Amino acid sequence: MNFKVQAEKMGLDEDEYVEIVDLFIKTTADNLRQLRSAVKTGDRSKIRQETHSLKGAALNLGFLEICEIVERIAKGVQENSWQELSADIEVIQGRIDWIAGLLVQRPMEDGSRGTPGGDV
Repeated sequence: MNFKVQAEKMGLDEDEYVEIVDLFIKTTADNLRQLRSAVKTGDRSKIRQETHSLKGAALNLGFLEICEIVERIAKGVQENSWQELSADIEVIQGRIDWIAGLLVQRPMEDGSRGTPGGDV
């Protein structure tokens, strides 16, 4: 993933985009916790709420694969097909972890590595 290219698509400079991605990673951790809980309890309303939030944020940042998986989760709930929901959530978690790893590897202006906030 090229952060600079993604930033340009959004009309941002790379550092601004990286800050938003860093925030996305932090907020997505809570979204996924809530989603896991909702799947366990069968709370369709909460699943819809969390998938809507997650899809919107992922779409705005250009994370299309995450959007597709979130859509699959939403469709599974709508069709009463719950078998793959937990696995799909873990796939999203893996993608988020991968993106976080890229942020940590990204060289900063001072030559160090990491995100602007310093922690992911």
